[in-house]
Amino acid sequence: MRSPSPFVGRFVTRSAFVGALFALTACSAGPIALTHHPLRKPNTTFDDTLAVHRSARDLRHDQSRIGRPTLSLFAIPAGSVTAGQPFGNEVARLVVSALEWAGYDVEVVDPGDPAPRSSPTLAVAIEEFFFKNYTWLYPFIKTWGDIRLRVTLYDANQEVAFERTYSAEGESSCGDVECGFFEATTDALTDVLNQIVQGSSSREFRVAFEQPPAASPPEEVAAPPPVWEPAAPARAAGGQGGSIQRTGDGAARD
Repeated sequence: MRSPSPFVGRFVTRSAFVGALFALTACSAGPIALTHHPLRKPNTTFDDTLAVHRSARDLRHDQSRIGRPTLSLFAIPAGSVTAGQPFGNEVARLVVSALEWAGYDVEVVDPGDPAPRSSPTLAVAIEEFFFKNYTWLYPFIKTWGDIRLRVTLYDANQEVAFERTYSAEGESSCGDVECGFFEATTDALTDVLNQIVQGSSSREFRVAFEQPPAASPPEEVAAPPPVWEPAAPARAAGGQGGSIQRTGDGAARD
């Protein structure tokens, strides 16, 4: 019987090694701490009060994870990568840090609460936040993914005054599964938060921020009910509008 070729031997060895690697690490690839590198300072900072919703709204189809490791040459999904919980609060916290870096005096509020001093209110929605890796070339592990956040500014009347979507990609070549996801998410978050810093300092955002809310239309006043007036007395039958006079003998004539 012929012995297996060296190629087959290396293939089996690599498969066994990667399988063992995932048995040890795939299930422990989270939660990943969400953080960012130092942000760029904007050219102009502001000290206005800005209310921000306490939690970002998660619009993703799969809200149970932020990433997934893969296994084998064909990148078969294996395990899940999660973030700190609650995830929406974590994302909102990072956006608050970016707005404070731009100089704003941020006050965190719950949706539906009145904004402090009738200031505008900013809400965040998570449209995309997902990362994956490729481990077949271990110890070179490629990790990548993207983040997309929608920022909406509401005026005191809860009308949309400004809305933008900011997106960024992150990647890592770290040879450890958890390290790779941490580096990739940190790079992407740093990029998207820098965009939010610049966006919240832009002229368009400031115009929307400082614009007074539109006046509410005046309430319609109901028309008063019609006034009833008695009908005019009917004319005498056969009369043509002239007067009726009586003669001295009591007979009536025109």
